[in-house]
Amino acid sequence: PGSTPENSWLKCLLLSRGKFILITHDDYIMEPTLIERQMAFLSRHPDLLCVASNVSLIDGQNNITQPRLYNIDYDRIFNVGEYIKAFLDEKIWLPTPTCIFKRDFLLKAVNLNDKIGLTKTKKIKNAPSGDIFHCCYLNSFGPIGLLGEPLLRYRQHDGQMTRNVHQGMPVVNILKMIKRSAKANPVLKQYINPLNAAHARFEMQDLFFRFPKLADLKRMTRCVAVIKSRLEREIPDDQRGLDTIIPFEILLHELGLKPFCMPGNFEYLFSTPAN
Repeated sequence: PGSTPENSWLKCLLLSRGKFILITHDDYIMEPTLIERQMAFLSRHPDLLCVASNVSLIDGQNNITQPRLYNIDYDRIFNVGEYIKAFLDEKIWLPTPTCIFKRDFLLKAVNLNDKIGLTKTKKIKNAPSGDIFHCCYLNSFGPIGLLGEPLLRYRQHDGQMTRNVHQGMPVVNILKMIKRSAKANPVLKQYINPLNAAHARFEMQDLFFRFPKLADLKRMTRCVAVIKSRLEREIPDDQRGLDTIIPFEILLHELGLKPFCMPGNFEYLFSTPAN
């Protein structure tokens, strides 16, 4: 009592027993087959470290507002490193209250949290999203799955904490955490350039909330110039044509700053079928 949701979640995990763990929330509604479907999928794919499912969205009165969070009707398996790429490129978040983890591997991720700063004894402003970190970290060791069928009704209403705070800085903080853990993790290290690009994008997004008025334009320009300078040091010229950097490139243009990406990189990016 009186602690943070993060610490309550951790306490539940440490008190739990068994090979698999699902920590869900009291304001969501499981479909009757959620556990059955996900455990059957784990039985067919015993190497999976985690499996989640698609969800439908409901309002405060249980009305379905969106039948599917993700417009997929098939099951996906993200092999080692593939979920990290899907999170960065496709913005796929595995719905937390549907995540069934192998408990031993989740505990390893939680132990790492203590070393790199996720687990806190008191509430912090802009706390990072541990669920994203856990899935990215676990995927650096093994595959994780996502079922296409919506197996939980995920509630969204105006009173929720996540609906009333700016989400830019929590994502910046989670990307910082993943980058810190990448120093000793060869799989995560492969994604350091797109992680840097995503970091810059969400920092930029945060600027719009901190400097919302036209009078703040000079301050915003200075901040963007600093982010751009850091990126130029971190990312080689030939690796700057990234989806996550496009909003940043548009902002540079609007502020009258020189572009970050080489023109040829954009031609390559837009020539791919997916883009």
